[in-house]
Amino acid sequence: MGFWELELLQKHEYLSIALILVTDFIFPASLALGLFESGFKGV
Repeated sequence: MGFWELELLQKHEYLSIALILVTDFIFPASLALGLFESGFKGV
């Protein structure tokens, strides 16, 4: 990894943290919603 890439990563660190937080909350939520919907349709 070059210095430029490392500097770019540091500048966008807050973006990657936000992305991780978003995926941590949205993925389980959408997964739970999908399970709920499939369970609801199965009734």
